[in-house]
Amino acid sequence: MQRLLKHSCRWSTLFYHRAFIHDSSSTARMGVPFTFDDSKALDHFNRWRRSFWLAPGDWKTTSVTLTRRYLPCWSFSLKGSAYAEAYVKRGSWLLGGTEWHALGDPVTLPNVDLSDINVYAAHNYDRQHIVEIDMKIDDTLQSIDVSSLNNDIIDEWTIDRDTAFEIGWDLVIVNEIQNLSIKKLTEHKKDEYRITSIRFRTENEIQKLVYFPVYIVDYQYGNRQFQCLINGRTGKVAGSRQFSRLKITAIVMGVIYPACIMSLISIVTFVIYAFTHRFVAIPIALLTIGLTLPVVTMSSLVIGRYARDYSHLYRGKRDIREWLDFKKQNPNFFTDKHFDARQTSETFTRQRTQETKSSYSLEVGPDFYQILGINRVASNTDIKQAYLLKVKEFHPDRNVGNKEIEEKFKLINQAYAILSNPEQRQLFDTYGYEHVKYK
Repeated sequence: MQRLLKHSCRWSTLFYHRAFIHDSSSTARMGVPFTFDDSKALDHFNRWRRSFWLAPGDWKTTSVTLTRRYLPCWSFSLKGSAYAEAYVKRGSWLLGGTEWHALGDPVTLPNVDLSDINVYAAHNYDRQHIVEIDMKIDDTLQSIDVSSLNNDIIDEWTIDRDTAFEIGWDLVIVNEIQNLSIKKLTEHKKDEYRITSIRFRTENEIQKLVYFPVYIVDYQYGNRQFQCLINGRTGKVAGSRQFSRLKITAIVMGVIYPACIMSLISIVTFVIYAFTHRFVAIPIALLTIGLTLPVVTMSSLVIGRYARDYSHLYRGKRDIREWLDFKKQNPNFFTDKHFDARQTSETFTRQRTQETKSSYSLEVGPDFYQILGINRVASNTDIKQAYLLKVKEFHPDRNVGNKEIEEKFKLINQAYAILSNPEQRQLFDTYGYEHVKYK
């Protein structure tokens, strides 16, 4: 499989070859246990929200609901060798500018060992919050006794292994190899380097489906429902913080108000001097009450409201815009199946040929509504009901060895993940398959 990474001035190509060693079982549930109880989890959450001094006072005392969950993760460990082509910046902006020059020899990383790459294998919770709580499996895995637990405490995976590897490759693996390459280059000379091409051949790949302990914190503030996550091993908390509009407004006024007064006085004094050649003392109280105070107050209130609503209103819209811009500028960053088969092994070529037979055209893409058997105005309840029926019908455990059914099952999970997310559904309806996340 070939990946292309486009920089602003050139193309950058990344290759990887995968030798699968699958180390998971459909019956056993392996994971790591919780290290503290509910009361300790509540203490971690309270310390987290009380440490934020810009938060409103009533938010710090809002009642919350704690729920224990085991979240599914695909855990990857890769070993292999990497080769990188790099450019180095030469020159100085004081002496006519800088230029990028290609290094004569590639960077060689003979023993690359990337372990504990964990990718959340569902869509129930905010992926950014999952990343922030840093789910690292640093202990020996233990078998989870499903019979002694409430079935609701264990989340089922909805992202298959290959899709999880795609996410891990894009978000973690590429960055790790680039950082290792630049670190090796800077050991000899402290210049500025840019990696433009990486070839990564894995000698083996261990994959495990593991379950990680997380506390889910649900609470209502104002008229909205919010959710935070707590790492069940370390107590690290991630979630959307609340900002006090009053505190933000007071800070903005305290900083901007004096500056506005002095700036306005200076401007008015300069204009009068330009026409009359005489300095005039401007009454500060006149400008303060008559003009500056209303303007600064209104501006501060707007800024305070924006800061209060940013974390749960504007962030999602910003992420969507950034994602669309990134896709337009880097159309081939993700999997490109139209690569030269001569550069791959015969085994991988056969795998690629088999995948292509059952894949959809990159130009059109699958119709998620047709896959679930619903119309385009279906409600969230209709989508979930259709998904559960399809999963029951096409689950691989009921169709062992049927590759076509397995591919259909992957598309059903993908369709539900996209259509159950309002932002992703809007993207799919507006822009099509090519602009949705984690295809």
